[in-house]
Amino acid sequence: MILQMEFFFVFFLIFFIIFLLACCIPIIMCVWVYGDAKKRGMDEAIWLIIVLFTGILGLIIYLIVRDPLLPEFGGTPAAVSTPTYPTQTSVQPQYGTQQQKASNPIFCPTCGAKMESTAKFCNHCGQNLEHG
Repeated sequence: MILQMEFFFVFFLIFFIIFLLACCIPIIMCVWVYGDAKKRGMDEAIWLIIVLFTGILGLIIYLIVRDPLLPEFGGTPAAVSTPTYPTQTSVQPQYGTQQQKASNPIFCPTCGAKMESTAKFCNHCGQNLEHG
């Protein structure tokens, strides 16, 4: 009889702990997701409902798709990328010697920039020097 009571008590204790965990873990997950979604500027009510009805699967989905933290909650502001434009580079033909190129400088008829006599385009304004 005493053995049966001990078995019943141990069984009841284990069952109670499992029941407590089964009730507390979803509540803890929902509270955490609600607070975290609020810090990230997401719709916290929607995520609360998703995690409440789907459990751990909803938590995993939330962790995958969540947005970065808002700056007022310690997140870094999104980096503003400034567009970079290519600079004008001078691509010169590789034939002839350096002395030949330097000995006969020419000037662009459009902007007056000085360049080598073998240049096909003006390095400054892009004017075609072969036909104009």
